[in-house]
Amino acid sequence: MKVLIAQSHPSYESFSEAILQAVLESLEQTGAEVSLVRVGKQETPSIVKLGKPDLLVLIYPTWWGGYPASLLQWIQDSLLMRKGMLANVQKIISVTTHGSSKLVNIVQGEWGKAYTKRKLLPLCKNGVQSDWLSLYKIDRQPPRNLENFLKEVSESFAKLSQDEPIRF
Repeated sequence: MKVLIAQSHPSYESFSEAILQAVLESLEQTGAEVSLVRVGKQETPSIVKLGKPDLLVLIYPTWWGGYPASLLQWIQDSLLMRKGMLANVQKIISVTTHGSSKLVNIVQGEWGKAYTKRKLLPLCKNGVQSDWLSLYKIDRQPPRNLENFLKEVSESFAKLSQDEPIRF
């Protein structure tokens, strides 16, 4: 299974980085071939060398109701402009954190979910699935809840297998 991970956060000391490490460790157990693009770290993301991935993973904090600007720009420049790049993608998994509650996110229209469904899913393989792992009110979560979220993320990605269709 070929996996493309795009992680967007300007700091290597963020909870987003902890999420990334949990995902990478879990995918390592599955034998997946992983290509990682770190967006927003003042690095110029290179053209993906992986080829056409089977799984697209987006890891980012939800800022102002949506993707960070750097992630949105990378998606537009690297994925939407490259015809066929997502043609083999069977599943898109977004792992995100929110400062607000789930209710506030719903009232705002769940922009990240909506954009993924409207812009990315149509570029993928027929029958593509999307999944959404979110931690709400991150600034008010006790350490125990942060650890539990990382465990949930790890367990979700550890279920992936090279020999089976991608499912949750």
